Amino acid sequence: MTRQEVPLLIFANINNDTMMDRSMTELAQRAARQTPRKVWLARPGDVVVTPQPVSTELFGHACTVLGMRPSQISLVSPGSYSGRPLAESVRADGPWALLRRLVGERPRARLLPYAVDHPTMDCAEALGVPIEPYGADGISPSAWEAIERLNGKDGFRAVAREIGVPVPDGQVCADRRRLRRAVGELAGSPLVVKPLRAASGHGLLFLSRTGTPRVRARLDAYLDAYLDEHRGQPAGWVVEQCIAPAHDVSVQVEVEREGPRAVFDGRMRIEDGSFHGYLSPLDAPAAVRAELADIGLRFGRYLADRGYLGPLSVDARLTGSGRLYAIETNVRRTGTTTMHQLVQRLTRHAAPPARTWLADSRAGAFRGPFGEALSRLRALGLAYDPGLGEGALLTNDTVRADGRWNYLVMGAGRERVEELAGGVRTALRLR
Repeated sequence: MTRQEVPLLIFANINNDTMMDRSMTELAQRAARQTPRKVWLARPGDVVVTPQPVSTELFGHACTVLGMRPSQISLVSPGSYSGRPLAESVRADGPWALLRRLVGERPRARLLPYAVDHPTMDCAEALGVPIEPYGADGISPSAWEAIERLNGKDGFRAVAREIGVPVPDGQVCADRRRLRRAVGELAGSPLVVKPLRAASGHGLLFLSRTGTPRVRARLDAYLDAYLDEHRGQPAGWVVEQCIAPAHDVSVQVEVEREGPRAVFDGRMRIEDGSFHGYLSPLDAPAAVRAELADIGLRFGRYLADRGYLGPLSVDARLTGSGRLYAIETNVRRTGTTTMHQLVQRLTRHAAPPARTWLADSRAGAFRGPFGEALSRLRALGLAYDPGLGEGALLTNDTVRADGRWNYLVMGAGRERVEELAGGVRTALRLR
């Protein structure tokens, strides 16, 4: 049974128990703004479930580009969203009866989550649908244990040591006292402090080569604020050397029944520790890309041996001398997963088939209507052209909420993509 034959419930549970605790309401609500972009994964017959409603303008844009009628896709969203896991929100805050009806009309449907967590597994069971790509067999205890382990900073470092992947020097600290001691022991080089479970750069503290009293004061202020805000988070941190100067890179692997397969790589765009953009493929020597792929495949084999199926991304730092240090693993879909699949879908018949793409999110001075932004891109010849297989798309509609435009640019090489991206920045007056 192929993907085209099976309806999917595209379940945008970007706020999930493997990434954040339930006290992170503000972070959860910010993250939810990104979920309407999941509409770009839809095919006729699919159901797209998002905590934040998909705007009419974004839906129309996506359907036009993808060659679908809006009536072919069902959109489901809670009436309100408080930041709780999506699986609980759809049952408590809104459209549970609608979702059950839509599933009943699609007897072969499967649920495709952003990330696997217990509320989503419970939701799938209540709906009577298997989780993609596991099917009726479900997720084994060993696979679930591996998911939880690699989504934590401590588990990631432990597995990296087991499989021979280099990571920055550092320590896992179970409590505040141990963290303060570790920072003192590692003093002399720039450090980064990370909660054991966090995502999107939230909760990071960067410490430079400052005097010990100043470092301790900053660390104590950080801990006071973090512990007050996130009382539900598991205790513990990792403190490690901050590899710099270096480029932030990543590789995505798909763990299939036949084993892991490297899918794509690229360079991340980071601002103040937070991800906002991605350029693929990675502009680096073949040997570096091969080593990065090997790192991804090592983690992929670890997961495959325990029964996991699905996407895995490995973030790393690439030094000027060409050394790679793995930084973290994300055993789930990511923002780049959707963008890569969209590029593959739109350019599969284009020549050459290997495409370069850039996904980014930037603030800017232009904050007009979504339709006017599209008109600006078309007027300047920047909008995606299916005949050429290149151009720009607006991938989300968040400007009224956060002042940012989310866009994807694809083309036949890095220079062309950078040229088109520069045009988008000018058209929308982006910073």
